[in-house]
Amino acid sequence: MKRARRQDGKTASTGVRRIGWVLFALAVLPSCRLAVCQETSVTVYSDGRLLVRRTIPVAVARGASTISADLGVREADPSSFVSLDSTVQIRGVRVFGATGADGSLRRSLGSDVVFRVGPDSAPRYRRGTLLSLEPPAVRTDGYVLYGLPGTPVFPDSMVQLLPRIEVTVDAARATSGLRLMYLSSGLSWAASYALLLPQGGAGQASISGTAQIDNGGAVSLPGAQVQLLAGTVRRVATPRPRAAMRLDAIVVTSALEAEEASEEALGGTHVYTLPGTVDFAPGETRTVALFPAATAAVEPEFTLRQAYGLSEAWSDAMRDLHPDIGYRVRRPAVSPFGMAPLPGGIVRVYEPDEAGRPQLVGEA
Repeated sequence: MKRARRQDGKTASTGVRRIGWVLFALAVLPSCRLAVCQETSVTVYSDGRLLVRRTIPVAVARGASTISADLGVREADPSSFVSLDSTVQIRGVRVFGATGADGSLRRSLGSDVVFRVGPDSAPRYRRGTLLSLEPPAVRTDGYVLYGLPGTPVFPDSMVQLLPRIEVTVDAARATSGLRLMYLSSGLSWAASYALLLPQGGAGQASISGTAQIDNGGAVSLPGAQVQLLAGTVRRVATPRPRAAMRLDAIVVTSALEAEEASEEALGGTHVYTLPGTVDFAPGETRTVALFPAATAAVEPEFTLRQAYGLSEAWSDAMRDLHPDIGYRVRRPAVSPFGMAPLPGGIVRVYEPDEAGRPQLVGEA
C-alpha cells in the first residue's frame, strides 16, 4: 500500500490488485433514541449475533409471576435476558427449545400418539402409546414395537414451531407489557459499494453503497427498527457448549429500500440506523442504502508488483510487464462524503465502454 496526501492535506491509502479503490467515508444524520422511537428494535452484528429489545404485549401482575413469551427468534441465550423496566426484575428464564416433530414426540412420552400409515393416496391411522424415544418404542396391539409404526400426527395443542420461553419476574407494580432485551443469532449483514468511473478512468466518479441483511430463517419480527453494528465486539466462550440450532432453508427474496441509513460512533464501533421499520420474514434477504449516491474526483494509479517486492520504476527491458491499476478517490473532509467511516465491504468498479454502457472491470 502507498500513502499519499489528499487535497485536504490528510493521508489516504491506495494500491489494490488489478482494479481497486480507495476506502472512503461519509457523513449521516443522528438517529433518535430507541426507547422513544420503537417498541421493537434489533442490532445486527457482523458475526451473526443480534441484540433484541422488545416489548411483549402481556399483562404483568404485581409480585412474582411466570410469563410465556414469543420472542420471534429460534434461539435466545437464557443468560442474556435483561429487563428494560426498572420496576420489573427477572428471577429466572426457562427455554423449551424442542420444536417440530421431535418436540411434539418428547411432550407425548407416556401418552397415546396417532400414526399415519399406508400410502398418501389411501392413508390409514394407527394409535399407540409412546414409551421411549431413545430407543424409539411404541406399545400397540398388545406388543412393543421398536421404532415408529408410521408418521406421527398431533393435535394443535401439542404443536410447537418456535422455542417457547418462560420468564419468571417480580414486578413492583402491575403493567401491561414486559420490556426485555436478549441476545440471539440468525441475522447477518455485509456492505458493498459501486464505483462508476468516467470514461478513461479520470474525472468525476459516482459512488453508492448498500448494506445487505440475510435472514437464514431464524427471525420473525414485524415492525422492528434495525441497526447495523460495524466493528469487532469482544466475545468469550460460553461456560458449556450449546447445541447448534438447525435452521430451515427458505427461498431468498430481495427488496431495495430507497432511504439511506444514519451512523453514529459507539464504544469504538459504528452503528448504522436504517430508516423506518423492517418486517423480518424467515429466509428473506434485503438491501438498504447506506448513504445518498455521491460524486467524487477519481484518478487512476499504476503499480508494478514483482516477486521480490514493489517497484515504481523499471528499465526498458521490463516494459512488457503489466502494472496493477488502482484508483484514488478524493474526499475533502469538509464534504458530507468525507466525514464518517464506512463499514468494510466489497467494492465493484465499473467503467463505461465506447457506447457508454458500464462494464464491471474489477472488485476489491
